[in-house]
Amino acid sequence: MVKGTLLLLLVILLGGWFILRPGFFFVPPSVFEPEGVILLYYEKQPGMPVFASPELLCMAQYGEVSTACLEAGQGTILAVSQRLITRLPYADWAYQLFLPRK
Repeated sequence: MVKGTLLLLLVILLGGWFILRPGFFFVPPSVFEPEGVILLYYEKQPGMPVFASPELLCMAQYGEVSTACLEAGQGTILAVSQRLITRLPYADWAYQLFLPRK
């Protein structure tokens, strides 16, 4: 009975994961978001990592983080905000965990 319930719960969670295709977008403290935020959103775009940030996208696309790239990344933040599940408080340790290594 317990094994069946756990299996059913696992199937439901995995099914929800594949249907929603969630992602986490880290927005560090900046002029646009003074305290920083982590956005949990649905329908992650193909090629977008599950854990992303403006800096990570700049590094992946251009190999460096520049002011122009970060400003252009505001459009990505707006697009993610339209598919928002919830806003989570910013956690610097989590951001550092997924920060691109230079």
